[in-house]
Amino acid sequence: ASVRASGEGERERERRREKERERESRVLLERAKLRGGGKQPQSIEESTRAMASKVLVVGSGAIGLRTALELLRRRIPVRLRSPRHPLHPSSGCSMGAGGLWMPYRCDDGRADRWSIETLDELLKYTAAAAAASPAGSRPLAEIVPTVILKRDHGGPTVEHFIRRNGGGDGDGELSGAAAKKKDDD
Repeated sequence: ASVRASGEGERERERRREKERERESRVLLERAKLRGGGKQPQSIEESTRAMASKVLVVGSGAIGLRTALELLRRRIPVRLRSPRHPLHPSSGCSMGAGGLWMPYRCDDGRADRWSIETLDELLKYTAAAAAASPAGSRPLAEIVPTVILKRDHGGPTVEHFIRRNGGGDGDGELSGAAAKKKDDD
């Protein structure tokens, strides 16, 4: 009998939680209607924009900046506040933090997939931003193609940039940045 009573008690608690979630949803929808002039929002993004008249992002590191940029992209007014400048020596952040795109010391295929996806997104974003910017304006970010070749650090080496064309005896065809350098010489 106590097992059945315990099960019934759990179901009752779940019903109360569900009613509370429904009530919260109705309240949020009503607030969105009031802020939107009585018009019912058509999407979650519209609801968010209607409810979020101002957003404060605390912190200007890579995550804070990315969050603020995404909110602006969605046309949500945002203020960015940080206790210190992101490059202040006590912040533990280097001048390149958040601005460098390069997986480092990672032998995980997921990082390669992430790298390709984020580079594609970054290239699309910068192309669209450049096309939409007034003539003479400065870009928020700039892509500078760079290849850093180091020895014995676990990152890319010159061997990563050579496309092999056969024998395996060291003969190879240069590709990418290495080929351009050779052509320039």
